[in-house]
Amino acid sequence: MTPPTKGEQTRRRILDTASTLFAQKSFDAVSMRAIAKEASVDPALISHYFGSKEGLFEAMLEQSISVDAIAEEMFSGDVTDLGATMVRTAERLWASEAGKVVIAVMRRAFADNTQLVRQFATKALLGRLVERLPNDEDGMLRASLVATQMSGFLLIR
Repeated sequence: MTPPTKGEQTRRRILDTASTLFAQKSFDAVSMRAIAKEASVDPALISHYFGSKEGLFEAMLEQSISVDAIAEEMFSGDVTDLGATMVRTAERLWASEAGKVVIAVMRRAFADNTQLVRQFATKALLGRLVERLPNDEDGMLRASLVATQMSGFLLIR
C-alpha cells in the first residue's frame, strides 16, 4: 500500500478539523477561514478540494458515516426488536469515531432546515424504515414518529 500523498494528507486534515469544529459550533458559526487556520492550510485549499463549505460538510458526512452499513445494522433482525436495535445502533454510532460527525449533523439539522440534512435523514432512515414496517397506509407516518423519537434521543444524548 502506498503512503498517502501530501494532497491526500491535507484533504484528510481539513476533513478532521471540520468534523471537530462543526461538532463544537453550528454550521453558520464555523467559517472556512477558521477551518483553514485550525488545519494550518491556506483557505483556498478548502475550495480546491471541496468546492465550498457545503461541499466540505457533505464530504465529511460521506466519509464518516456509511449510511448503508448503519441502515443494515439498524434495521436488521426481527421487526419486533427493531426499536431496541435502532437505539443500540445509534448509541454505538454516537460513541464511535463518527460520533462528532453525528453531533455536527444533529446540530445542523436543528439549527437550519437544510435540504442536505433532510435528504440525508430521508435516505438514511425513513425510506428504509418504511420498508421494514408492516405494509399499511400509515407506514410513513409511523416512520416519521420513530424518526422524531430517535432525533429526541440523540438531542438529549
